[in-house]
Formats: sequence, structure tokens, C-alpha cells
Amino acid sequence: MARDGATSYVALGSANRVAEVDAKTLAVRRLYLVGQRPWHLALSDDQKRLVSA
Repeated sequence: MARDGATSYVALGSANRVAEVDAKTLAVRRLYLVGQRPWHLALSDDQKRLVSA
């Protein structure tokens, strides 16, 4: 979750994507194709990069 609490990122595992979600409305803003089976996510300290593994 972003520091401001407005955005959450959800690893979609077998869908090979990460969802960017509006934390208040739970609406999916965007889907990112990230490769095979992302399970773990981390935001960099400056919150400019999202890392999936």
C-alpha cells in the first residue's frame, strides 16, 4: 500500500499481473503485466518503483 493510503497493489499470481487498486473504492485502476506468477510485492522507499517476485 502506498504511504498516502490511497493506492494498494495486489499480486494476481497465476494471472501474471499486478493490480493497482483505489483503496477507497476498491476499483482497479490499472493492470500491469509483470511475468510469471508474482506473489510478493514491495514499493521502493521513494515509492517510484514497485518490485514483484
